[in-house]
Amino acid sequence: MYNSPDNQHLLAIVTKIAKDLVAHYDQLSNYGGLYSSKIGLALFLADYTLHTQDKQFEEVIYQSVTDCLENIDPSQGLSLSGVAGIGWGINYLVSRGIFDKSEVEEYLSKLQHVVISSIDLPHEAQNHDLMHGFIGKVLFIIAQYHLGFASRETLVNVIRKSLQYLKETAIQSETGMAWKYTTHQHMEYSLGLSHGQPAIIVYLCEVLSLNLLSDEENQEVRTMIDHIAQWLMDKRTVNDEQKLLYPQSLYIDRDPHLFKRLAWCYGDPGMAIGFVNAGKTLKNDTYFQEGKALILQAAELPLEQSRIMVNPKNPSEIDMGFCHGVVGVLHMFHRFAQVFDDEVFHKSRTYWLNVMLQNTQPKAPYMGWKGTKAEDAATEDDGTSFRWVSKSTLLEGAAGMGMVLLHDFLMPPTQGLQWDHFFYTDLTNL
Repeated sequence: MYNSPDNQHLLAIVTKIAKDLVAHYDQLSNYGGLYSSKIGLALFLADYTLHTQDKQFEEVIYQSVTDCLENIDPSQGLSLSGVAGIGWGINYLVSRGIFDKSEVEEYLSKLQHVVISSIDLPHEAQNHDLMHGFIGKVLFIIAQYHLGFASRETLVNVIRKSLQYLKETAIQSETGMAWKYTTHQHMEYSLGLSHGQPAIIVYLCEVLSLNLLSDEENQEVRTMIDHIAQWLMDKRTVNDEQKLLYPQSLYIDRDPHLFKRLAWCYGDPGMAIGFVNAGKTLKNDTYFQEGKALILQAAELPLEQSRIMVNPKNPSEIDMGFCHGVVGVLHMFHRFAQVFDDEVFHKSRTYWLNVMLQNTQPKAPYMGWKGTKAEDAATEDDGTSFRWVSKSTLLEGAAGMGMVLLHDFLMPPTQGLQWDHFFYTDLTNL
């Protein structure tokens, strides 16, 4: 069951995904930043081209970037899900040698100005979000700094502004420190990697790794990391089977809903990523072991217990996307296997690859792999309120599926800026 995958078969799948995406190019959006726009297609096709040395998609890479740059609209989003995401994606393409710095420097300067200006907008302090808020914006400036497009002073100023916002908006209690999720109507606190406390931990760990702040500021950041981890630990429960349970989010006027879930956006692996980063950065074995225990526990869950959506009318239709589907889980176990070199994570990675390969339709677009689209008045707990559709994006669709298969099974590890850093799954600081 855990044999090495057939690389030629996987390459054929990745090639088909690339061709299908190009064939459906006009259906892709110019908006949505890294997660949902054509810039995600550009990243996937660029790495495909570099790996295969097949240049048939070169023009599409350039066209994808051009379309996004010519349709910049701050009203469509300013963080990684918008303008900053376009900028981050171009930085990645520079780091991979697709663009020369001189080709894109002028464009990146303009994008940086828009993003930095937006950090001073009213109410910005209330939106820490990795995908949609100021943390995502700072990630773009960090990439700019690493590649020589932003000065040390520029980055330090932006980081200090973000820390100021975090200190201003933190909810402190005897159990620690956390931030409310102000962009959701009913959710009070997000405990997911996509929008919540774990992402703040990883961000603060990244800030420390840059070594740009004063000793006093660094100590403040360490204290914040410790207090967030304490707050999260306060939410832990151990059930009758001696399994750890954490809520995925906390809602207003509602008791915490405790369950195990595998997903990038909300789930045990994302919570674990926060804990292991905190443990490593603070040299705190309690936090590190809590994270590893969550990961080991998550590795035991099969599809049937993962809470990944499966079409009850057609069990071969499984949510395969990165955000809350199979390929995101597969990729996180790949990263865990790289860091911990534990056989259980290699087995989990292979298990989730087999879930993908056993549910293919080779003649259908994107191998028949689909995601879900919410109907009107849908709720996440009501599977009948969703319909099954083919998707193209990095976040939920074929570009993300292709990217994971390409990097995790076909390409040797890359140096420098990691393609999945904007998901915070690269585990760079570990």
